[in-house]
Amino acid sequence: MKLSKDLIELIAKTYQREYGVNPLKKTRRQEVILARHSLTSILLNRFKIKHAPLSELLEIDRATVYHASKVVEQQLRIGAPMYITAVERWIPIIDSLSKKIESTDKTARRSSIEELILMYLSGYSVDESKAILRRIYKEVSTTKTE
Repeated sequence: MKLSKDLIELIAKTYQREYGVNPLKKTRRQEVILARHSLTSILLNRFKIKHAPLSELLEIDRATVYHASKVVEQQLRIGAPMYITAVERWIPIIDSLSKKIESTDKTARRSSIEELILMYLSGYSVDESKAILRRIYKEVSTTKTE
């Protein structure tokens, strides 16, 4: 899954509007740390983002991303109410934005596929390449996926 900084900011703004806490704020206030740790853990686990790319998106150190995920995992395992609540707060926000996230991911995949196809078609003239690309799109759009 490919998330952008814009989507991360949208997620954070939605959380801030709902709960009055900016999870991306550079502070050590407990409610911010809980929100940031929970967001980090959810993005790692639900969207299968690796630690290094996530650290770039959140603009925090990779070790901090790793630490946050381990703390949330440990606290949920022992049933810490603060962390359970923190994670539960993210669920409706992430769910409501999932379609936007998925559409961004599909756009990114489509763009990558287009680049690969165009590289393959580079031996053809521009008009031939466009015609082939149109046929591929037509075929893909009419084929139902299971």
